[in-house]
Amino acid sequence: MVLQRQLPTMRYIKAFTERFYGSEINFPWSIEETESSFRASSAYYAMDEILIPFVVVFPKDKPMKDFRVMLSSKKPQYQYYGKKYNVKPWLVDTIAYILRSITVAKPDYQALAEAMREEEGHFRQAGLNI
Repeated sequence: MVLQRQLPTMRYIKAFTERFYGSEINFPWSIEETESSFRASSAYYAMDEILIPFVVVFPKDKPMKDFRVMLSSKKPQYQYYGKKYNVKPWLVDTIAYILRSITVAKPDYQALAEAMREEEGHFRQAGLNI
């Protein structure tokens, strides 16, 4: 299954940030979990040797493909260089590509059921009724 169709989890956000590193994004990622979303922060390295901070927001109740990108507005120069180098559209396109290219394994429900039956047998042998 492709990551873009999944609801976000910390594991999926970490997989995304590990994949999205290098070239223009060579600043460490920071991940924050809020009640309603995951926020992954990093910075874009522009050609004029300026780091433009940005945040990728993944709402918890929507598939990962419904992310939002926000450039920092703390300094006017971030917005200026962000527009000059077309940073936000590049980030959106690159993130969408990465989410389409990462696959996640489907849970092996049969193996999980077998493990649960085995564990149930151990409880019974110990005289515990579950």
